[in-house]
Amino acid sequence: MGRRGRSAASPTRRTARSPRYGVRAVRGCMVLEVRDEAGVVLSDPSLEYAEGGRPTPKGKLRYLRVALDPAQYAADALSGPGTDVYETFNLVIRRHGRENNFKAVLETIRGLMSGGADSMYRSIPSWLMPVLLGYGGDASMASYKSPKMKAFASKTLGVTSPNASLDYGDTFLDMDHLRDSFRGCDELVVDGEKIAIPSDVATKTNVSSDRKKYRVKVIENKGQDNKVRVEATSYPFPPGYNGNDIRFTPVQVSAIRSGLSPGLTTIIGPPGTGKTDVAVQIIANLYHSFPTQRTVVVTHSNAALNDIFA
Repeated sequence: MGRRGRSAASPTRRTARSPRYGVRAVRGCMVLEVRDEAGVVLSDPSLEYAEGGRPTPKGKLRYLRVALDPAQYAADALSGPGTDVYETFNLVIRRHGRENNFKAVLETIRGLMSGGADSMYRSIPSWLMPVLLGYGGDASMASYKSPKMKAFASKTLGVTSPNASLDYGDTFLDMDHLRDSFRGCDELVVDGEKIAIPSDVATKTNVSSDRKKYRVKVIENKGQDNKVRVEATSYPFPPGYNGNDIRFTPVQVSAIRSGLSPGLTTIIGPPGTGKTDVAVQIIANLYHSFPTQRTVVVTHSNAALNDIFA
């Protein structure tokens, strides 16, 4: 029998690389800026919009200003080679910014859990945490229709009120699309004008072909009549803006409404049913409704993230 060789991941192979390549220490850092020999900051993103475009770098030398890992630096200062190791660096290996996003994700998680003004506890109540993390709780409370979620949204600053109009942006392609998306309501009012709601298949109405964006408010009367009234207010569609080109079904519009409302929304369906399209529309509407707030998009792979921003 032949001798079985060591795998590429074996400890012997890994430790053998140090004397082979002369690597004595490896430390991590974050590149803050890159300058050329003339001192011009090459990493300044505003140079892309400067008159004449980005200038040609001077010379062949580059100067990097970096932020060291404070935890590793403290450990070096207390033991091992000390901080002298930072005077001997002669090789910099830099990853692409789009791939090296771990630090940004970690800082976001730390900020959400810090308990400050941007803490997740400010927008996510403690009784919803088990449902969000998937280890218990009453899942029905996560719905925007649940009384507990409505009560939380009504009294919590920064959370959309359950009675507020939701900005659907460019979700609807035309008036017929808007009307057909709320076929189950008893009354539809658009810009103060009552619109007929047919009970059969979708039909066309004689309306203006000018496309508009809409803010929609759904009023559910829990009294004796139990009627649902939908009030839509239009605002101008930007010229030269293509916008959404998908005629969402009423079920998909209902999912978009849930995504724009307080609470948790789960979209489930087989391939090709428009789950990604609905998610993209929700993200776009949230961004345009709250441009100063942050939206965290997490996917299981880079390919899935590309589908979101395609």
